[in-house]
Amino acid sequence: MPSPSGQGGQAPRPVNAPSAPTTVAAQAGITGPIVRANRVIISGAGGGMWVYDAAPALGTLVETVGLTAEGTDPYGNATLPGATTYIDSGIGFFACSLNGGGISFWISAAAGGPYALTAQISVSSTGFMNLNLVGDTVAGVIPQSSSGITTVAGVVAALKLAGIFD
Repeated sequence: MPSPSGQGGQAPRPVNAPSAPTTVAAQAGITGPIVRANRVIISGAGGGMWVYDAAPALGTLVETVGLTAEGTDPYGNATLPGATTYIDSGIGFFACSLNGGGISFWISAAAGGPYALTAQISVSSTGFMNLNLVGDTVAGVIPQSSSGITTVAGVVAALKLAGIFD
């Protein structure tokens, strides 16, 4: 069978394919603080992205993306699943993660963890927004009857009823 004309023996390019082949490369030996790229692709099972505020070390982790479970990085920082931001407040460590369509708020006494869940915001299967407060981190608990609140005024009323908001 003859090869397609002008294709060097290869099949024609699919519709919407890039005009030039995409090259995959690593920039070995980068010593400066900045790598500029217009595309960054991270792929493969069990992968992820870790971002540090300074040289990677215990206490310098500021962001992780793509992790599927709680764990620890090679420097001893506790990590959480999803897209997570870590904050050293000076009196403890806080984390906020987006995972599975919900937002979770965490606290830890040390960068190495463990992190304890303090609150979650999620959407129920019926479309209502849920706010779940965990433990003794707040002055009161929002009553179960508030699970169907759909307005800001309703949230404020539930927080007042629980003694959390004046």
